[in-house]
Amino acid sequence: MFQKDEYCILILGLDNAGKTTFLEQTKTKFSKNYKGMNLSKITTTVGLNIGTIDMGKARLMFWDLGGQEELQSLWDKYYAESHGVIYVIDSTDEERLGESKEAFEKMISSEVLEGVPLLVLANKQDVEDCLSVPDIKTAFSDCASKIGKRDCLVQPCSALSGQGVNDGIEWMRCHFFLHLSSSPPSPPPPSLRLPSIIPPLIIQTTGCASLLQRFTPFISPLSIHPSSSGSTMDSTVSAYSEKLREMSVLSLLCSCLYSQPHPNTFGLFEDMEVKSLNKRASGQAFEVILKSPTEASPERPQTLALPPQKKEPSLGELQRRLEAAEERRKSQEKQVLKQLAEKREREKEVLTKAQEVNNNYSKMAEEKLHHKMELIQENRMARLNALKQRLREKELHAAEVRKNKELHTELSG
Repeated sequence: MFQKDEYCILILGLDNAGKTTFLEQTKTKFSKNYKGMNLSKITTTVGLNIGTIDMGKARLMFWDLGGQEELQSLWDKYYAESHGVIYVIDSTDEERLGESKEAFEKMISSEVLEGVPLLVLANKQDVEDCLSVPDIKTAFSDCASKIGKRDCLVQPCSALSGQGVNDGIEWMRCHFFLHLSSSPPSPPPPSLRLPSIIPPLIIQTTGCASLLQRFTPFISPLSIHPSSSGSTMDSTVSAYSEKLREMSVLSLLCSCLYSQPHPNTFGLFEDMEVKSLNKRASGQAFEVILKSPTEASPERPQTLALPPQKKEPSLGELQRRLEAAEERRKSQEKQVLKQLAEKREREKEVLTKAQEVNNNYSKMAEEKLHHKMELIQENRMARLNALKQRLREKELHAAEVRKNKELHTELSG
């Protein structure tokens, strides 16, 4: 199955003009087995809606863009890829007709849409007291000059009932095909065009075949002019060749593309100098100057001077140093002893404080124990006295019982 050619159609207009309803009717009429949404539940588009239909060998892709004022600034981002524009006008909203005209005028003023077919739909013609097509043409008459030679049609439409949908889509399909067939292919942008001629490079030396091999992929043609021959010249040329191998390809390319001879030295090495000569008709020339061995050879390093020998100290100075060292030792020893004494004093204070705390704790514990023992002794004596009292009472009671018994015996006898 062959892939169909895709063509993009923009659906523009103010919000609540009926763009999404028109798109749904288009998909319902031109797509088999398509179940569209309930047209009465369509709300304002925030962003864009995309729908596609197939018509023969072509596939039309509709971009329904939001019409709010803050979203109209995004319309021009889609102009470059569009093959046709459908502008929807709400025929029942006469108050916003001026706003719709302003958006329409701004849209057709874009150079990107020059020559693109334009279909203007006077929507909601099924509503009574709506503006007719002649009324809309009169209101938009100021924009006629900006429409230019492009194909344009103002057509009545009712997206809700489907009136005029088929005719509008058929008209758009026919006219953007005509526009595509009459438009010549656009040339490539200037940024993609490459220069056809690169200036040749002329090196005024002898025997630079290796340089030719290195630079042939970058610069063509490369001309080499031979000079005199001889054993001395051969060695000179060999030196030239070795030094030219060290020159970067970027430097040589820059010299080829440079229009005027550079006033300064082209290249400066340790033992040679390369200067750019006056520009010739056939390219650029260079002069290579070798330095003399005396100039090229570095100077001999100077002999480093030996560091001065240290003077031996005298006996008196040694004695003074020993005395100073002894004083420092005594001072340090005194400081250490002082620190030890302070440490011992702190330890003694801590020990004394600990003993005081221990003594206080022992004394308090002893007092508590003594008090507790006294309480126990008092309780013991109290219980003992109570027992003695009870025993005494029992003895008295027993004596009284015996006495009563004896008395009863005497009386009964």
